[in-house]
Amino acid sequence: MVNTETQQLYLKLFVDPLKRTGYICKSPGLNRDWKTSNYYLSDKLVYRFLDDELMIGQFMPQNTEGETWTDRIIIDLDQPEEQFIPMLEVMGDYPALLFQTSTRNEQNLHAYYLIDKNIKGSNIEILQNYFDVISKGKDIQRIEVYPQPGHGIRLPFGKGSRWCKTATGEVITNDKSEAINEIYTSWTDLPKMDRYSLIGKLYQFAGEMTVNNELSTKKKTHERKSNSFSVKHKWRTGLTDYGQRNEAVLWLSSENFNSGLSLNESIDNIKDWCLETQNVANSKDIQKAVSTGNWKPIERECESHYKRYERTFDPAKRKNSGGKIKAVSVLSGAELQEASNIAFSITGDSKRRHRQKTSEYERILNAIAFIWIQSRDRSEGGFGWKSPESFQVARISKSLFERAGIYRRSNGFDPIKRLIQAGIIDIHLKGYGSPTTPGRATVFKLNFDLKKCRKPQEH
Repeated sequence: MVNTETQQLYLKLFVDPLKRTGYICKSPGLNRDWKTSNYYLSDKLVYRFLDDELMIGQFMPQNTEGETWTDRIIIDLDQPEEQFIPMLEVMGDYPALLFQTSTRNEQNLHAYYLIDKNIKGSNIEILQNYFDVISKGKDIQRIEVYPQPGHGIRLPFGKGSRWCKTATGEVITNDKSEAINEIYTSWTDLPKMDRYSLIGKLYQFAGEMTVNNELSTKKKTHERKSNSFSVKHKWRTGLTDYGQRNEAVLWLSSENFNSGLSLNESIDNIKDWCLETQNVANSKDIQKAVSTGNWKPIERECESHYKRYERTFDPAKRKNSGGKIKAVSVLSGAELQEASNIAFSITGDSKRRHRQKTSEYERILNAIAFIWIQSRDRSEGGFGWKSPESFQVARISKSLFERAGIYRRSNGFDPIKRLIQAGIIDIHLKGYGSPTTPGRATVFKLNFDLKKCRKPQEH
């Protein structure tokens, strides 16, 4: 019998890290198929399992969006005498833990490789595909990798299961309580694979495989030709070709910001996304980061996007108004009067709405107010953006206008175009940066000193 304290340790080590809603089970000693239950795997059932009353297996855990994650790779060795060496050749080292699965067939082993941080379930599929190629090439029994989506894996320390030495397979102890307590005590010292190195290795495996693996190559049957796709699509399936990473990281930053993640959480989240094998395969920047371990360029890019969102959005209004700042409400009475005069000089009292909730005048006024607050000194609650000239001026990127909900791409009413036509702003830099992406980094500058409402003096 396993005492209560040891039962709790077992839950922490082996049950809680896997999915508890739904499991597989069968009675011990009977040659029956495993049955799948959609119910919650209760602690009491696990205790019965430890008392050898039934057999239990679990599935790969999922987050709220249905994505699968795991902090362990479990390799099922039905014929270890022919599978163990190929496993070591692929994984590069001995496993952290090794278990004999039953006394009925002492050869069956489960090798546990622990990872320092969760990886997505799609990476397990890549490893399984690679082992399939290895197994066929060496003409050995198929090496199976778990946890897999939709496939349960038997838990250790069921009836006949024993803890073994990782190098020899020799049973360490027949006492379950002793084994569980010893593993728990030494857990932090057990070898764990570096996630970044593992993903890099999987990327190399994917490149070596000759099978048409939709997760590891760009030749997918469902591949989309367009570089423009929704945030949800990027989260679910990742990059499908080269040249998409910049846009993807931009919009993923938006998704993270609007979800309330902090800057560091957003960076970690996007780095996790980068480590999905299909994203490594379709981005030279990610490949370089994985191979060298230098993530600074991507981290700086993520930080830049995030801070731009901070300048554009008001977190306090995120839930009520989509996070878009209402620039007009920020101006003082005198500032609002001057901004209103400029807007009126451009549109008059036009109430035309162009299928919009606000009129031309209101949209021009909001655009001017937005430019105004960007050009304030930091001491005035602004961001102190200035040109090399001596007068106060705002230099604002096209993407910043877009995220503020001001820029309009269609042929309808475009506040930015009207401000350019009126001479309020000009294109300061157009498409600087990569010559292959013209217009990507367009920046506008303000031609008027809004505080004095006049053009700068010629020198």
